[in-house]
Amino acid sequence: MDDLYFHYVTDESTRVVGITTGEYAIAFSIPFENAEQIENTPGASSFVSEGGMTTFVFNKKSGLCSNVKARQAVNAALDIEEILIPAYRESRYCTLDSGVVLPN
Repeated sequence: MDDLYFHYVTDESTRVVGITTGEYAIAFSIPFENAEQIENTPGASSFVSEGGMTTFVFNKKSGLCSNVKARQAVNAALDIEEILIPAYRESRYCTLDSGVVLPN
């Protein structure tokens, strides 16, 4: 190989079209709703990278959330699994974990 080019494509739909037409060899951050389209494209494959996290952060400096009991009440009221699945489309794209350290 003589040359290797990296193109930063900010538009998600352009990345999807590029990977399904063969214009791009690799595309990152494909939307979850396009995963099946990629998987059904001959010659294309998908890989779900582990890592990353979605968090809920409280402002503990002032206001309602400065009270630990209020934060505990919010945590108790949230059904995290009911939040994760609509956000990530399928359970294969997310793992519920209370730790703040990413798994190896």
